[in-house]
Amino acid sequence: MSFVHKSIQSPNILVTYSAPLPPGPTTASLISSSDQSSELQSTEGPQIGTPYLVGFSYARRGTARSTGSSRADWRNEIYRHPERQAAELGIDPEVYYKPYHDVYSLGVVLLELGLWERLDATYEAQLKRATANQRRDRLIDLAGGHLPLKVGSTFSRIVRGCLDVDADTDGGEDQMTVQKVLEGLEEIRF
Repeated sequence: MSFVHKSIQSPNILVTYSAPLPPGPTTASLISSSDQSSELQSTEGPQIGTPYLVGFSYARRGTARSTGSSRADWRNEIYRHPERQAAELGIDPEVYYKPYHDVYSLGVVLLELGLWERLDATYEAQLKRATANQRRDRLIDLAGGHLPLKVGSTFSRIVRGCLDVDADTDGGEDQMTVQKVLEGLEEIRF
């Protein structure tokens, strides 16, 4: 049984961090001399920890009807798949919220992470009055143009895959899923 979150956005992602280790032997200095290929781990500065997804007030089973409630502020709409942007389309409560809608939202959060900036603050002029499809096109342009230079082509490809999801490819072999996103991110983990 699948669940949909329905509110994946950067304010709903909490990331822990840990304080730097005190001076002294580090994990890297404890690696045996016979294991020369091991990567050394830095212990200087705060260490980014585990991300947690919060904000489950709209979450439901993938087969549950939509409440039809709208949070139509343009800052929220940025994170919504164009099919779900209620201000423009009016959401039919009989239409199910699909997992690929969450994948799109995850792509927007990853775009913000890669650019290291909030989209609503930096791109207000381009996104505030844009239609749902214009917003999506602008985000895809940012992912294709700015991300490769900042975080590499693999990360950019993952984000573009998230932003490109739609009903035409839903359930298809090439459809971006949360699992594919996580697998792709794991490949570039450093």
